[in-house]
Amino acid sequence: MLSLFCYGKQMFAQQNSENGYSINPNSTNKLLIIWAEANPATFDQPSSVTGYGTTALPSDAHEYFDATYTPGTTPTAYLTKYFYEMSFGKHIVLADYLNHTVQVKGVSGGGYSKILTYLQELYNANPSQFSSNYLGNNSPLPDFDQNNIYPNYRGVPKAPISNGKIDGIIIIWTKHPSFGTASGDGYTIRGYNNSSILGFTGVENMAAFTGQQSFIIQEYFHGLYGGNEYHTGAGAGDHTFMTRTNPFGISSQVGGAGISQAAIGWDRDRLGWYGWKDLNQSVRKTHLISALDVTGNELQV
Repeated sequence: MLSLFCYGKQMFAQQNSENGYSINPNSTNKLLIIWAEANPATFDQPSSVTGYGTTALPSDAHEYFDATYTPGTTPTAYLTKYFYEMSFGKHIVLADYLNHTVQVKGVSGGGYSKILTYLQELYNANPSQFSSNYLGNNSPLPDFDQNNIYPNYRGVPKAPISNGKIDGIIIIWTKHPSFGTASGDGYTIRGYNNSSILGFTGVENMAAFTGQQSFIIQEYFHGLYGGNEYHTGAGAGDHTFMTRTNPFGISSQVGGAGISQAAIGWDRDRLGWYGWKDLNQSVRKTHLISALDVTGNELQV
């Protein structure tokens, strides 16, 4: 877990909140999104039950993330635009998605291992055609490995280079026996190692959940800050950073009692997201907290 001393930005030369927890806040990060469901008829089957099926994607699957980004432009997909705007263009979150929903029989251990096994079976059948056959935007697989995070990741610099691991996978369960469906529920795994996943050796960050689109934002923020000690409201850890009594406190940290919808100045200060001096978004400010006078000069406040 990320220790509180990491927020003291000048206390240690290497450990710094602006470096993020297991995601680099000042980088381009590309995720692999997978929609999945556990067949209700097999909820009570033993974990040895195997097999997969497929069904159609949600109609808005293509609207979550942009697959590519051109510097100097504004993203259009909902969540790519969200992260772009909240970070003043310093953190670009892209994604591509499996072009069908995976139906899984048996979800022992959360079901993610079955999803990864299914991906590998698709890949093994024809590795060179995996992207063109199964990804909605035909993204080259190396796109999913742009950052080196582990093993030293808590608040330390993260090099923007490939390391043989997928940077992030998000599994969106539309039906799951262990997750709630009214508001949502989820978990996040760090540093999942596997001998072979789509030609990679593991996954840096993996999240699985049910619920609204905004649950992606909440689970993603764990990679920027830390574990459940950064929640407020339901889902908070025993030694939570913010109060547990106000579920709508720091918006990016709310637990199940309220869903994250907006980043605020606290988030931007913690992660070193500097704003713009001009309306054209071409000149970045030199201070995290500042104002502009009538002539456009930056004043530290």
